[in-house]
Amino acid sequence: MDEALSHGARLLLQLGIILGSGRALGAVFRRFGQPQVVAEIVAGMLVGPTLLGRVSPELFAYVFPAESFAGLQGISELGLVLFMFLVGLELDISVLRRQSRLAAEATLGTLLLPFLTGAILGVALHPTFGPTGVSVWVFSFFLAIAMSVTAFPVLARILAERGMLTTPVGTVALTAAAGHDLVGFMLVGVAVATAASRGPGEVLTAVGITLAYVSTMVVAIRPLLGRIERRFGTLRTLQPSGMAILLVLVLLSALAADLVGLHPLFGAFLAGVVLPRQRKAVADIRRRLEDVTSLVLLPVFFAVTGLQTDLAAALTHGNAGWTIAIVALSTTSMLVGAMVPAWRAGWNARDGLTLGFLANTRGLMELVILAVGAELGLLSPPLFAMMVTMAIVNTLLTAPAVAMLYPRARVLMETTGAQVRAPWTLVACVAHPHTATGLGRLAAAVCGPPPARGWALRLSPAHETAALFPGAVVDDPGPTEALAAAARAAGAEFEPVTVQAADVASTIVSFAQLRRADAILLGLHRPMWGGAQLGGPVADVASNPPCDVLVFHERNFRGLSRVVLGLGGENDEAARRVAERIAEHEAAELVVVDTRRQRDRVDTLRAAAHGADLVVVGIGPAWDLALARFDLTQPRLFAELESSVVAVCSAPPDAD
Repeated sequence: MDEALSHGARLLLQLGIILGSGRALGAVFRRFGQPQVVAEIVAGMLVGPTLLGRVSPELFAYVFPAESFAGLQGISELGLVLFMFLVGLELDISVLRRQSRLAAEATLGTLLLPFLTGAILGVALHPTFGPTGVSVWVFSFFLAIAMSVTAFPVLARILAERGMLTTPVGTVALTAAAGHDLVGFMLVGVAVATAASRGPGEVLTAVGITLAYVSTMVVAIRPLLGRIERRFGTLRTLQPSGMAILLVLVLLSALAADLVGLHPLFGAFLAGVVLPRQRKAVADIRRRLEDVTSLVLLPVFFAVTGLQTDLAAALTHGNAGWTIAIVALSTTSMLVGAMVPAWRAGWNARDGLTLGFLANTRGLMELVILAVGAELGLLSPPLFAMMVTMAIVNTLLTAPAVAMLYPRARVLMETTGAQVRAPWTLVACVAHPHTATGLGRLAAAVCGPPPARGWALRLSPAHETAALFPGAVVDDPGPTEALAAAARAAGAEFEPVTVQAADVASTIVSFAQLRRADAILLGLHRPMWGGAQLGGPVADVASNPPCDVLVFHERNFRGLSRVVLGLGGENDEAARRVAERIAEHEAAELVVVDTRRQRDRVDTLRAAAHGADLVVVGIGPAWDLALARFDLTQPRLFAELESSVVAVCSAPPDAD
């Protein structure tokens, strides 16, 4: 191959491969409920000797020559420093102080039992895998830390995607994970400081240095950070000068930790922990740093880890048994550590197992700790590969296990209330504030006055950057409140509900089923490409609806004095039900236009609908309103009619 690539060009090629492979694999992983960060971890492994180095050794040597690792390593270290700062920023110590007895017991159970299991395993592994010069005590201590960690950021992403952040199990799991990260990185600081120590005196000195450093950060640096925020910030944002000073202090904290014998990552983590949280500028700091950290810098860390890891080393004849044992013991110890306090609190076995699998999320935090161990020479290459395999397997198990143990319907019931059945119910979905008023007005007309009941539902997508920092996602209740206000002004009562979910369509269907709704109301938005407005989530909901689905195309919508019902398709009865309800509640004139014998149904309906406020038709080919993922042409009904349109499809006869 051509060897004329400069260092800069090779670095650009490496970054393109790393970022491109992570995004491509992420598209596949998300179909199986796995967060983007898990795909990037696996992609980082695959660009190394595990796959690329075996499939094409020449290409691997050309793209990732040994002398080019220094550049990637520098980017990786910067990414880890910023990542650990943001992880520390996510950990609100006040949450740990306010935790319930169950959360405290779950934190101890899922921390102590895996820690003891790791320590015992370290004693067993040391004769075979202990690096030369590393004592069995230091080796076992570090392995115990690695076995007891939970990836707080990845766990929060999984909980956010499933809408479980506010459920009892999710709250306890997230609190336990926060405790794991805080205690775990304190212990990592001690482990790093004592790794080169000799004798009890040096160990006590190292512990004393760690405590002195933590005290200095809390007593001296925390007030300084607060003054920076007050001087350079507003209630919501931090000025560029303040942001620059903050980043300099984070880097200095990392440097200071390294100089006193700790690890730079511990210093960055502690800087995030001690940052005052009285102001909303903290969310602004996360927003500014999370994209470049999670989308660019951390995938480079995964790649650097993958370049140092040959997972085949964990599956060789001599190591496969130990790898299976490590995975089994790490999983079992975390499950038992969670189920015991859950049982004491009166939870059933399913909830205890759910808590255990959530706590078993190793993810990126595990890789960070393993990278520290490899850098210090505490882990041999074969053991490093086995521990990386454990981290990947355990993290991959979390999402499917939780999905099976904690169904989506239960999540919605716990987060939005128990099943309610009013005389007539409507779920109105709203995404954008500018559509809320029209949807609210139409929803009130369809639903009618109390005792009929409606919900203004907003599905907040779980953003990819929340894979690492979910706390940065600030929900805006505006659209749901605006819809509810518009409906209330028209005489109907709608309850605003916001649910975070990765799969918008399935969550809408589950919510409607849980509420036993009579109809779902969706708004249409012009797609970026093509004209398939009855595509995406609309098509997914309407393809197999649990009840009548109303799709609203708003155009010149000012009142409801004249409603036109167009007949001519397979969903005519559903369209008739909707049109008659609107006409009844609004005391509107209802004009029925039967186009079944007409050659051009759209032309006939357009002539009859002149001056109308709303046209109601059934979804189907008769009106050129087929559900489609992609279509280059906009439906004539939407393009040519002067009034707003409601397209309706009915539930299957056997729908509950």
